[in-house]
Amino acid sequence: MTEDYLHHVWKYRLFTSGDLKTTSGETIFILHPGQHNSDSGPDFFDARIRIGSTLWAGNVEIHVRASEWRKHRHQFDEAYDNVILHVVFQHDEEVMNSRGRQLLCMELSNRIDPEGYERYKAFIWGRRDFSCTGQFSELPEVLIRSQFDRALAERLERKIIPIRRDIAECNNNWNEVIYRALARNFGFRVNTLPFEWLARNTPHHFVRKVSGDRMYMESLLFGQAGFLDQEDADEYQRNLTIRYDLVQQRLQLPVFERPVWKFSRMRPVNFPTIRLAQFAILMHEETNLEAMLLRSTGAEEWSERLRLTPSDYWMRHYRFGKLSRLNPKRMGLDSSQNIIINSVVPLLFCYGRDKGVDRYSESALELLEEVMPEKNRITTRFRHAGRKALNAMDTQSQIEMWNMYCGPKKCLNCTIGKQLLENRYDQ
Repeated sequence: MTEDYLHHVWKYRLFTSGDLKTTSGETIFILHPGQHNSDSGPDFFDARIRIGSTLWAGNVEIHVRASEWRKHRHQFDEAYDNVILHVVFQHDEEVMNSRGRQLLCMELSNRIDPEGYERYKAFIWGRRDFSCTGQFSELPEVLIRSQFDRALAERLERKIIPIRRDIAECNNNWNEVIYRALARNFGFRVNTLPFEWLARNTPHHFVRKVSGDRMYMESLLFGQAGFLDQEDADEYQRNLTIRYDLVQQRLQLPVFERPVWKFSRMRPVNFPTIRLAQFAILMHEETNLEAMLLRSTGAEEWSERLRLTPSDYWMRHYRFGKLSRLNPKRMGLDSSQNIIINSVVPLLFCYGRDKGVDRYSESALELLEEVMPEKNRITTRFRHAGRKALNAMDTQSQIEMWNMYCGPKKCLNCTIGKQLLENRYDQ
């Protein structure tokens, strides 16, 4: 037995409800099971239950065994003091809340259809990537589409969390907010934290002061990143170091402990030195990032703007002082589209929300529809399962579905999974 299944059973009352009693023998009548809580705290809020002659309004906590209340240390947590009923599969001990009051308990071990649970286990834990593989035809497309739309909305809401944090920290300075978001993305996961460190400790207003000169822009960013601390490897690095010393004195830049940049197990074109050189060109060309965000209209225009070619030095280098064969190091199409999906779209979406201008949020969704579908192990799984993606909107919803529902087998939280399970209960 799993707690997720017990949540499902309680929420939809999938148990025999005749002559319900507490473990102490009091009659139970469930008026409302409550609202399912997916965050911390009791499992169901605002339930209404008549126990004996008393009508209770409060929360419900669910466990496989009653003793899990003690193991989870709920007896010391005041957040659980308003639990009016402890629902368990097996009642193996009495439990109390932080005020010393013994909880009323209802046991479900003899009230759940064992065949229903076996059908649930077979559905959830079959040897397939997706429990519902091959069963989409049983459901109307509108129901399937609604679940994928829900997943996309949830993904966007999660992606704007750091942006909202930056808005608060930057006092609604959207140039600074956009600068931080783009910097994080230029780290492409492996170097996300060092890039974020750089953006926080080299604010955009410093960057704007040197934006008119490409060499000074590179000197500022490479110097702040710590790449100019080492012994000069060649004339280009010496020139950057000289400029960085001048910039440091003029701007009175604070000195921080430098981040650790990662180079191992990645293709040279993804080295942080190359990404930083590309980022420097973008900051050199675009001084007003808020205006850049709002004036660009389509995915093709955004992609062209982001497919940056760094300065000539980097045509024959991946790291300072180490000569390589000629390669312009222009940002690839996949990388530019990654930035559109993971930075531009959330920024536009959040900007529309923040300013109360719907057309910007709508433009964000339109961008996703224009960008080609992503290719990764998750989207490949969905394609093999018969859900071919047409654009990035489809792949973003697929990624969220896999990460939050399909991968962790949270089928009971998914509209598709719940409907397919209910179809089996009816059989």
